[in-house]
Amino acid sequence: MGDLRIRGTDEEGARRLARLVVERAPGLACGACGGREFAILEQPDAGLRTWLRREGQPFAAIDTKISQPLVTLVCITCGHLEQFAEATLEGADASLYGEVIAHE
Repeated sequence: MGDLRIRGTDEEGARRLARLVVERAPGLACGACGGREFAILEQPDAGLRTWLRREGQPFAAIDTKISQPLVTLVCITCGHLEQFAEATLEGADASLYGEVIAHE
């Protein structure tokens, strides 16, 4: 397996996100082809971000809204996308995502 490489624009925000991915997921390989070279689509300094947004029913018993920035990588070999929640990469507590509802 070759070295993990992430390509992107020369802006500090993109470099910071790429470093977070390398630190948190050093064994990352494309889920489709196994490639280890990606391009980062995020350009936070320019305001270009991918967001996860989910909204529930207006009168739901619980608040089901989620809105958080993602880090999106595209495999240079096959074009498959890999995504990471930025909050998790930055060390957000697991409880941010709710209670454990299943385990082994």
